Order: sequence, then C-alpha cells, then structure tokens
Amino acid sequence: MLLPNFTITQDEKYVICNIHAPYTKVSDVDVHIADFDFAFFAKPYLLKLKFPAKVLDEGSSCKFEVDKGDYVVSILKKKKGHHFVGLDLLTSLLKPEEKQYKVPKIQVLKDEKNKGSDEEEVEEIVIPEEHFLRELTNKYGYGFANQKSDVFPKSMTCEASVLFLSNPDQVTLQDRIMKMEEAEIDKFDVSYYIENMYSLDEFKYMFDVKPWWDEKGLSKEFEFDSEERETFMALSNRDYLLTDNEKQSVLMGLVSVLFAYAYDVRVTDGDGCVESPWNIQIISPQLSWCCTINDLKATGRGCYRRVLCYPLYRHYDLCELMWKDVAKILALGVRFTLRCLLKVRNIFESADQAPYYLLNRLYIDDYCIWLQKHNYVNDEQLMELSKQVTKTIISKEDLDLKLSIVEDAAKDFVSSSGESSDDDSTETDSSSEEESDEESGEEEESQEEGLNDSYRSEEVPNSSGMKLLLSRQPSSPPAGSAPTPAGESVETPPPTVIGNLLCPAAATVPTGRKLITVLSSDDGQDEEVNEEEPTQGICEKLIQEISSVKLDDDK
Repeated sequence: MLLPNFTITQDEKYVICNIHAPYTKVSDVDVHIADFDFAFFAKPYLLKLKFPAKVLDEGSSCKFEVDKGDYVVSILKKKKGHHFVGLDLLTSLLKPEEKQYKVPKIQVLKDEKNKGSDEEEVEEIVIPEEHFLRELTNKYGYGFANQKSDVFPKSMTCEASVLFLSNPDQVTLQDRIMKMEEAEIDKFDVSYYIENMYSLDEFKYMFDVKPWWDEKGLSKEFEFDSEERETFMALSNRDYLLTDNEKQSVLMGLVSVLFAYAYDVRVTDGDGCVESPWNIQIISPQLSWCCTINDLKATGRGCYRRVLCYPLYRHYDLCELMWKDVAKILALGVRFTLRCLLKVRNIFESADQAPYYLLNRLYIDDYCIWLQKHNYVNDEQLMELSKQVTKTIISKEDLDLKLSIVEDAAKDFVSSSGESSDDDSTETDSSSEEESDEESGEEEESQEEGLNDSYRSEEVPNSSGMKLLLSRQPSSPPAGSAPTPAGESVETPPPTVIGNLLCPAAATVPTGRKLITVLSSDDGQDEEVNEEEPTQGICEKLIQEISSVKLDDDK
C-alpha cells in the first residue's frame, strides 16, 4: 500500500484532512473514524492516523474534488473548540505498527501439593522492540540512545561506514571517548591555530553572518514547507522508552548536532556546500565517534576541541559564537529545533561523496521523530536546556590543549621580535659609513672562523622524553649596512616555548639572524629540522618554523 500525500488543518468544530489520491474509484473508498483513530482506504492508498483527542464518526463528511484528485474529509471533534496540538507534525500522527512478541504460555498443572489451584496462563504481552535492544546492546550500542547495534558488517572499513570506528560494536562507550581525545591531540596543529589567530580577517565574515534563527519576528506557529512535510511522511512513527540517563544523553547529542550545524551555516553563509556533511559530522562527537556524553560541559568541551582540530577555520571565538547559537535555537522551541534537524537530514541524504545517509538512519531520523512527540519533549524543556547552555562557560583551560601557553608565547615573541628589529635598525642608522673595507673584511673573516662556536642553544625537556633545542647564529649584516663594532654582541630575542615545542616563530624575524631548530632524541642523535629563510610575515613564518607539534594530554 502507498501512503498518500495529505495535509491537516482545523477549525473550532472540525479537523479537515486533505488527501491527494488521484485515479481512484470513489465507490471503493472506505473511511473509518472511531475515538482517536482515523483510516482512509482507496486502492492502492492507505492512510492511518491517530489524533491527540477524540473525534466522532457521526457528523463527519467526505467529498472528492475531481480536478485536483483530492479527498477532503471533515472530521467532527468530540469537544467543540478544542485545539488539536501538532497537526502539522505528520509523523507523530501516523499510526505506528505494533509488533507483538509472543511469549510462551506457562501452564501450571494440578497436583496433590497444589489442590484447588486453577489452571493459570500468562497473557500475551506486547513489548516494544527498543526494550529488548536496549537490554542486549546498551554496553556496545550506538545510534539514538545507544539502541542500535550490528548495523555495520565487521569487514566494513571506516571510509565505507563514515565513522571513525572501524567496528563500533566492539568498542565500549568509555573507550570511544578516550580514542576520540587521543585522535584530537594528534590532530591539533599549533601552527595552524596561531595562523588563524593572526588571520582573523579571513573568517571575520562568520561573525557578521545573520542566520535565520537571528531574524526578528520569528513565530513559533510557522508552517512547514512542502519539502519538510514530505520528510515527515517518509519517516515511520515509533515510540521510545528511554530512561532518565538515556534522555539526558539524547539531549546532549542534540546539543552537539546543533553546534555542528551552526558552524556549517556560518562558514557557508547558509548556502551549504559539498563540505557541509563533513563539517557537521566531524564537529559533533556523537556523529563522528558515536560518543555518549551525559554532561553538558563535557559535550561543549568535545565540540570546542573538534572545532580547534579539524575544520577550515579554527578559533576559540568561533566556538563561543556557535555555543551562543545553540542556546538561541533551543530557546525558540521544538519546532525550530526540529527544522534544524530536518535541514541536517537533507544535507546527509543528498551527499554523494560518502554514505552520510547512514548517520540519518542511526541518529537524525530518530531525532526528527522524537522531537514531534509532545509527551517526550516540549518547549519548556528545551527552554530550560537553553538556559543551562547559556550558564555553562567553557574556558581555554578546560580544553586541555594548552591554548593559553600557545597564545602567550606567540604574543611574547611578536613583542620581543619587534623590539629586536627596532634595535637593529637603530644600530644600522647610527653606524659610521666611513669604516674601511679592510676592517669590514677582518670582522667578516673572524665571524666565519668562529661559525661552529657561535651557536647558542637552550634545552627544554618535555614529558615525552624529547629534548627541544633552539640555536641562534649571528650572521653577516645585510649588504650596504655597517658591520657590528668589535667586542659588541648582537642581541637576539630569547627562545619561546609553545607546548612541547621551543619555537622561534610567531613574528617577523629580523634580517641578519639565522635560526636553527634542532631535535635531540633519547638516543643522542641530533637532527636539524628547520632553517631560516629571508624575512617573512608572521603567519608565513609560523608555518615554516612550526612544522609539527604533539601535545601531551596531561589531565
């Protein structure tokens, strides 16, 4: 049977159901109305609905509009003037199919010890499917409320499943969080982060974007468009039996999905792009690693860390901006939150570069159904969650990425390098232009002879056992400038420690110095990893000088 397209409206007396069923015989139409139930049958169409309040068969009517191929059924309300809530949330109105699980009947036989006892039978019990699934697979489950398992074959690779876990059925919930944070530490790039810190103009437009949830005059009673209604009809209605812990984890997962969606809206200015599915999945800990987090601050911490490790633009202020967006969306209520989830579902469903539609089957479809259930979640609950998001502050220290150390070191180096450059220019201007070529040659020759002895290195141990060295070598002054007078040393800025890296970058390096970074491992072998090129800007120099950094997660 086919599910026809339909819309539902109401007035004080009737619930009006408009059903599009062309090319059907009017004589074969069968309409059934009783209490909360409504059924319409016209081969090959079948529609079964369950209303939130009682309706009456007597007094109802049906007419057929030949030109449009629509049946208009006016269903009489039992209580005149009663407002039916959520008639445009079509999925919640579809009558779910009840699956019955037959339990073997137990028969107690009479015996001498139990005289007079009657034959007893256990009645047939209807148990929802989710109850069995939760009891059997909660430890290694995933998906909405961890109620799914064995979705991916064991032979499926990470690329084929779009998940970062090759076999999520065999990874516990605690191990998923641990593996995710280890991967984030390996991915965090100090040079990339500092580059974005000094290149704010490149993504300043993200702060200026006005997403649709910031528009004035938004009404909570808006109507869903035709595309959204089609999505509702494509979803199958079902019930959810969630414990308090499971409901909390579902709400936290909702926060992470909204956070990722807000980032994509701002980075694409609301237009979306081919990278939108990747943006949303990679930022949400739930969608990328199937993590289950029950704490709001831990949820925000995971989203912040992933923004600073993976997408195109990585800045702490962007994280703060998206966190405020999440609070605004939740404060608008269930319908606006549901609209965000519908847009995410459409993004995943239309992606062709990877099977992102699997994320819809695991999470988004269930979220779209669950949000339509007023007995599960309502505007007041989301408003309370919005207030909690607003009150939750996530500092840089909470992220365990040593951001404060990185930023302070970069700023200190910018300041020290600027002062050093001013000193060099002053010395050059004040030097005498009448020095003989013979004296200049002698000084250059003495510098070349003491080249190997002129390095000044500093050693900084770190928790990984590696020794990081910074060597600074004075070199000959630039052509056309006066040499440094004999007996005077060239001042150089002190080395800067960034995380586990002793880094001379983060500022313009004065001409006339040669910087060499050396790594010394435990086996005593030194390796030269970088040399200075001609003077460059802050961001370009950072990329060249800071090649790679691994931060230890010392909690």
